[in-house]
Amino acid sequence: MFENPVFRETCVVLCGFGLAACLAAQGAEKGQRKLPKPEFYAGPVSVTKVTGRIELIPGEPPRSALSVQLQNRGDKSESIGVAFRGNEAQRVQLGTKDGRQLQLTPTARHSGSGQGPQGDRVDLTPVLNGHPPGHKIAEVDLTIVLPAGVPGLIRSNMPLQRTTQNDRVAYRLLRKQVYLTELVVVYTTGPVTLQIEKSIQPTGIEPGPVEVTLRVTNLGKDASNILLEDTFDPRDFAGEGPEFKLYAGKENDRRLVWKRMIGELGAGKTIEVKFRVRAKLSVRHRSLGAAKATIERRLVGVSNKIRLRGK
Repeated sequence: MFENPVFRETCVVLCGFGLAACLAAQGAEKGQRKLPKPEFYAGPVSVTKVTGRIELIPGEPPRSALSVQLQNRGDKSESIGVAFRGNEAQRVQLGTKDGRQLQLTPTARHSGSGQGPQGDRVDLTPVLNGHPPGHKIAEVDLTIVLPAGVPGLIRSNMPLQRTTQNDRVAYRLLRKQVYLTELVVVYTTGPVTLQIEKSIQPTGIEPGPVEVTLRVTNLGKDASNILLEDTFDPRDFAGEGPEFKLYAGKENDRRLVWKRMIGELGAGKTIEVKFRVRAKLSVRHRSLGAAKATIERRLVGVSNKIRLRGK
């Protein structure tokens, strides 16, 4: 389906990063035993704050300078190993009710060459004595700085706020009372970067028509011949007209594919693209996949997913 490693990276973004669930499902299909429940650190030391800066570099893994604040809430001193997942632990001695700030480097990976689509993964999962913390992190304030000339991210698996830093586009990850996991971002060196917001009406899907709206904003330079594409499960949805086709790939790969070509979209301009699918039944407790945009088969935009809940 995807043409290069960054497309595969984006596929992970679209799938929602449910790694444990995916592995469990695969094991169940093959008749394997269920995965053991993960163990968490349950001691008196907690991670109270994670701050710092992540710089994205085309063709290379991101550079990170992060600070982790620890707090011993216990009534006795504690010796504890601290790291981001995948790295060697740093041993720290914390006195009674003592706090400590550490400079730690997370594991980072990159997909894509120096030109075109790029994918970066930064594992922000803290580990205490070999296990993720059982308590939420009180405060997270991270700045993700894009390469010079890149106008924005195509997609992130975490909610980010767009800003600037030293004349470069940046994003802030501001969270309170959260468990940190892996941050995954996708961008392109351009010149076109599209921001796509996907919505549906009605939000509760019953049998009948469902209107899908893609709000497309061009953050980069003037663009033309933009191919928008969205996919649906043909067991749940049907579509009529030349924009819809049924795709049959490998086993269990059946998709209803919608495509539309957009002739031109100027820099800074926004358009709304609407189309309809027909729900065959009530659709609950699942996600509608993200739409994507390509120009000459190069990825330039990915939308949000839509999570459907029950009544």
